[in-house]
Amino acid sequence: AVCVLCVCCVCAVCVCAVCSYIVVTACVQVLPYDYYGEYGNTAHDNYTYFDAVKQDYKFGLPDCFETIMAECQACRTAGALFNMSYFGKFLLTGKDARKAADWLFSNNVGLEGKVSYTCMLNKDGGTESDLTVATVPPDVQCALPDLAGGDDSFYIACGGAVATYVQQHIQTVLLDEQFDAQLVDVSSQLGMLSLQGPISQKVLQSCTDIDLSQPDCTTYGRHFLMDLGDGATKVWALRMSYVGEFGYELHIPVDSLQSVYRRVMAAGKHRGLRNAGYRAIDFLSAEQGYHHWHSDLRTTDTPHEAGLGFLCARNKSYLGKTVMEEQRRSGTTRQRICLVMDDSCELVLHGNEAILCNGKVVSYVRRAGVSQASRQWLAFGYIDKAAGEKVTDASLASKTFEIEHMGTRTPAQAYCRSPFFKQA
Repeated sequence: AVCVLCVCCVCAVCVCAVCSYIVVTACVQVLPYDYYGEYGNTAHDNYTYFDAVKQDYKFGLPDCFETIMAECQACRTAGALFNMSYFGKFLLTGKDARKAADWLFSNNVGLEGKVSYTCMLNKDGGTESDLTVATVPPDVQCALPDLAGGDDSFYIACGGAVATYVQQHIQTVLLDEQFDAQLVDVSSQLGMLSLQGPISQKVLQSCTDIDLSQPDCTTYGRHFLMDLGDGATKVWALRMSYVGEFGYELHIPVDSLQSVYRRVMAAGKHRGLRNAGYRAIDFLSAEQGYHHWHSDLRTTDTPHEAGLGFLCARNKSYLGKTVMEEQRRSGTTRQRICLVMDDSCELVLHGNEAILCNGKVVSYVRRAGVSQASRQWLAFGYIDKAAGEKVTDASLASKTFEIEHMGTRTPAQAYCRSPFFKQA
C-alpha cells in the first residue's frame, strides 16, 4: 500500500508510515505489492525499494539507524511531522452508542471537548486494545461530513496494524450485548498527521488564525476544529502525543491531506521541522515507557499488571470490570517493568531475549527501543510477584538484572517505569 502523501516514492521529504522506511539519499519508487510472485502475481525485478529495505535484514544495527536517531533528536529538540494516516479510524453511532461506549471502554469516554485514552478488555480483564476515543461535536460533524453521526457519536483511533482486530472486537461486543449501534470504518476518508516537538505550537499557529494559546488548544487531551486561514480547509486537531512531546494529531479529509502537509512543512522548515517515520515513533514511545499493543500489552495482560490501572474507571460498569476490581483490592501476581541496559546501543534487542534476576531466568523481553537521551537500550517485560507485594524502584535495585542477547549476558538496571518519562 502507498499512502496519499507518498504517491510513488519514499525520500527525504516524503514519508510513508505504511512502509515505515525512509531513504534520505535518493528517491525510491514504491510499486504495487507483488505478493512475492504468489497468487498469480509477477514478482518485481530490480526493485530498488525492496533492496533498500533489505538493509534491515541483520541482527545488528540497521544501516538507517543514525537517520532514525536524528529524527528522534529533532522531535525532542525542535519538531517532527509523522504521517499516521494508516491508523484505523472508526465512528461509533446509533441509539445505543453511548451505552456501547461505556461498556466497551474501561475509561470514562464521551466527555465534552476531551479525548480519552482507554483500554478495551475481555471478560478475563485482558487488554484487547488501547486506543483513543472522542465525541464528535456538531461543528466537526458539519465541517467533516464523514464524521457526521448524530448527537451521540464516538470517534475511535487505533494503530493501523490492529485496526481489523479492533473492528471485529467492537462488532462482536455490539452483537453479543444487542446494542442498537453501528461501527463505521472511516479510515480511508481521513488522513492523520502528527506534529510533535517543542516548536509544534508555533508551527501550527503560523498556519491558522485561531489563538492556539487558549486552554482548549494547549491542555493535553483536548480537541478543537481549525482552518488553515483559507476558509476552506478544515482540520480537527487533537492535543495528543505518543512520543512524549507537546504536539497535535491533525485529522484531515484525504483530499486536503497533501496541501495541509505542504503548508505545515513550509511553516516549520526554517524552525527545524523534519519528516520522521514509524521507527522513530517506536524508539521515542519506548523512551517514554508507553505501551505498544501486541508486544508489551496483550490480551493476557490486564491494565493493573501493565501499570494502566488509572484507565479503569470506578464509577461505571464495563466489560472486564469484575476482574479489575478484584485486582485493585488484592493486587496482581505480575508486573510490567522497564530495564535499561548498562551497555551502549551496539547490542541490538529484537524481543524475546531472556531476562535474568539474580542469575535465574524470570521473564523475557516483550518490547525494546533505544533512548535518544542516553543511547541505551530499554526493554520491557513482566515479572512474577506475590499478590499484594509492592514492587518499587528500591526493591528492584536490590536485585541483579541481566538480559541475555545472542548468548551474552548484559547487566541492566530495573525500574517500575521508564526513568526517561516526562509529561507531554
